Amino acid sequence: MAWIKADGPEATLNYLRTTKLIDVDDPEKSLLLQKPLAAVKHGGGKKFVLGDQGYTAFRDFIEDYAKTVRDRYAKTEDLPKDDGPERFGTDAWLKLTNTPAGVVRPPGASGPVRLGRGVKNDWASAPIASSDRVVWGKGKLWQHNLTLRAARGSEQAKAWQSGKPALPKGKYLVKVWVDAKGRLADDWRGGPGSGRLRRQGGGGVELAGGLNR
Repeated sequence: MAWIKADGPEATLNYLRTTKLIDVDDPEKSLLLQKPLAAVKHGGGKKFVLGDQGYTAFRDFIEDYAKTVRDRYAKTEDLPKDDGPERFGTDAWLKLTNTPAGVVRPPGASGPVRLGRGVKNDWASAPIASSDRVVWGKGKLWQHNLTLRAARGSEQAKAWQSGKPALPKGKYLVKVWVDAKGRLADDWRGGPGSGRLRRQGGGGVELAGGLNR
């Protein structure tokens, strides 16, 4: 990434602002979002879909940075709260075949595809991993790497922080949400963790299946 500068974070952020990669006046128009969405032509191709985990992470950062430089945080309680699970990227890939064309999304507050660990009829209440991606319609194929999730301060989170995060061996329940009506294209905050798809009727179908590792 050529926009990361050797002189440190301040130099990097200054460069991002002066080149409009970050637009503090209109964060949605930041080229750091528009290029990966393929809304602006560039050599890297499409990397984001509105509402997916990648887009949401970048958009949250840009919105927060824009508020910071524009002095929008008047009180401590105005600062964004990060009380959700800790997330850990992995090189573990999940592949689904013969899938319907569209966007694979999650139920409720789970994340687009979620994995629950345990045994039949006794699954953990919180997902251990999530992922999201657009289905490749022609080949009816969905695949993407998993992001592991653990409660903040938990033993699992500490173990993944101190070593290479990896999905433990065991049985998993895989739940998938298909956003058939494209609701997340209309509301980028309706993605992972929001629960909005379920509350609004979803416009899709929830699918479930098993996985052994």
